[in-house]
Amino acid sequence: MNSVNDSLTCKVCKWAYENNRVGPASRNFLEGQGIVWVKGFNNWKKGKPGLLKHHESKHHKDLASVQAGDAGDEALMDRRKKMNDAKFFSIISDETTDISCKEQVSVCIRFVTEQLEIKESLLGLYSTASTSAESLVAVIIGALNEHHIDMNNCRGQSYDGAANMRGNISGVQARIRRINPLATFIYCAGHQLNLVVQEALNLHTEAITAISVLSSVVKFIKSSPKRLAMFSNFNVGNENECLSKSLRPLCPTRWVLRLPALESFLQIYEKILDWLESLQSETSIDVVTRSNARSHLGSLEKFSTYFMLRLMERFLIPVHPVHTKMQLRNTTVAEVQEMIGDW
Repeated sequence: MNSVNDSLTCKVCKWAYENNRVGPASRNFLEGQGIVWVKGFNNWKKGKPGLLKHHESKHHKDLASVQAGDAGDEALMDRRKKMNDAKFFSIISDETTDISCKEQVSVCIRFVTEQLEIKESLLGLYSTASTSAESLVAVIIGALNEHHIDMNNCRGQSYDGAANMRGNISGVQARIRRINPLATFIYCAGHQLNLVVQEALNLHTEAITAISVLSSVVKFIKSSPKRLAMFSNFNVGNENECLSKSLRPLCPTRWVLRLPALESFLQIYEKILDWLESLQSETSIDVVTRSNARSHLGSLEKFSTYFMLRLMERFLIPVHPVHTKMQLRNTTVAEVQEMIGDW
């Protein structure tokens, strides 16, 4: 919508009409009853109610969709031009299960522009019924073909360490290298770092137990709206007023991303103890909840639990910024090695 010189027009309808992007029905409307929104309503204050009603009309929504589609096509063409100008590229792909339990494959390409800027462009998310290497290769090639990208110009590919992705004989990387031998495979460094951290911590039973306690307590608080409200209102007015907002769930797959959850939990550790202690003696609460609160309180009061949570926090503090740095598209191997060398 636009108001200029005390005149009110509909920018969408004006654009569509002037660029001949209207169908017969919309043209009849804009040349008849809707002409006021193209040429402009003289008094914008009086025209505002009518414009708001017009904004909800089918004609306006149809034309808005056309404009959005044109903008999307223009952005897509601009992205394709940059990719074609760069010519050479690398593939980044991964698969995951969405909330509806369907496998989704992300396909991204990485390239360098003529201005030596590193770009990463997501080609799309693609559903697949199978996660076999053969099926995933078909998805990746299909995504490249959809965007008119020549596989022969691929110079790199990066995936996680799953056998179907990095297998030397029948994995995705091996199958793509048979198509294009110049597509060098790079094992995702972020995934390797995560595995190193995971294996290091999995060697200590006390660490696994402490993490399980943290996860159980956070779930106990956040899984019930009633308990969450009670926890949020506990000790309101002091420096820890928003206790519930400080609690973060643990990342289920990436150990290196568990530092924020650890830090937030330890920051209000004493308050959690106080809340559980008050909950276990609250007679208005059902027996099962009080029993669970007593169990969680006993676990958190153990020295081993607190000590291991603090130890893991100290362990992850230098690791977390390295992992974060790895996610930046312009990060070099030398920069990461320098950060690790400072440990």
